Formats: sequence, structure tokens, C-alpha cells
Amino acid sequence: MTPAKILFIGIDGADRDLILQWADEGLLPTFQSLLKKGAWGITHDPPGINGCHWPTFLSGVSPAQHGRYWAQQIQPGTYEIKPFGFPWEPFWNVLSRAGRNVPWVILIF
Repeated sequence: MTPAKILFIGIDGADRDLILQWADEGLLPTFQSLLKKGAWGITHDPPGINGCHWPTFLSGVSPAQHGRYWAQQIQPGTYEIKPFGFPWEPFWNVLSRAGRNVPWVILIF
């Protein structure tokens, strides 16, 4: 049995409702096909929080564990705002070490 192939498409900064509407109307036929043939879902940020989806996706770790809710955060014990370091390893590295074929991963932020 051939293992299932998975394609993940993450769309950031696009209007979800317009994409779904235009796909339904046939204006985005590739999206229409992907929506009909594949599994898909919609994520929601908690109010006032933006930026936890991508770190959660790439690490498989929940925001409660990785603590990243925004691209820049106040450093503990200071008022300095700096880019947030992220010590978690991407899931594709773990899969590669386990012998799984991960041909490529593209993340666009």
C-alpha cells in the first residue's frame, strides 16, 4: 500500500470568505477542486491574539506550550520588544530522521 501524500496549503492574509465564495462560483477552479476532494478546515485566533498558528503548525506544539502569540513579544522582566526566539524543532525534521520522505516544505508568512 502506497502511503498517502499530503499537501498542506496555508493561506495567511487572505479573505477566507472571498476565497470560499469565488471557489464556489467557479472563479477559483483549483481551490474549488481542492475543497471538494480534500479535507480542510478553518482556524480561529483567540480575540486579541495573532501569530500562533504558524508556530503551532510547524512544531506540533500548542500555543500554551510554545508561548508564541505574536511575531514580537515583550521580553520577560523588561519593557523591550524583540523578535521571539523559537526553540521548537519543525515536524519535517523529525519525520526525515525517522526515515519518512519529506521532499520539500514551503512556508510563506
